[in-house]
Amino acid sequence: MSEQTCSQRINDHLAGREEFLDSLYDAIDNNTEHDEISDPADFLNCEFALDLEKMMVAKILLSTGGPGDWIEAFYDEECVYRVEYHFNDWFDHAKVTVSEDSSLWRYAEEMVEILRYS
Repeated sequence: MSEQTCSQRINDHLAGREEFLDSLYDAIDNNTEHDEISDPADFLNCEFALDLEKMMVAKILLSTGGPGDWIEAFYDEECVYRVEYHFNDWFDHAKVTVSEDSSLWRYAEEMVEILRYS
């Protein structure tokens, strides 16, 4: 097990994914063989992603000046499953996850319902 945190490891993992995808797209774009994958296009369309999920996000602006704040409500066809509160002041930004028992969560659910029926 690595002693580094995910924040410390993420750039290396991202670079690895980029390098692999670059090699696949290079083979597709140049109509050449790939070292590891016999059909890169088929692999990308059918095998590379473990799953494909549709995520919807409602951005509810509360203020736009300096400082500004907003709520992002992540939802699917059934319910709101995550709410984040964002606060920014010029070149500084912070966000926190809102708890389900918060009034902000309730408000976000109400705004998502308006979106569903508009």
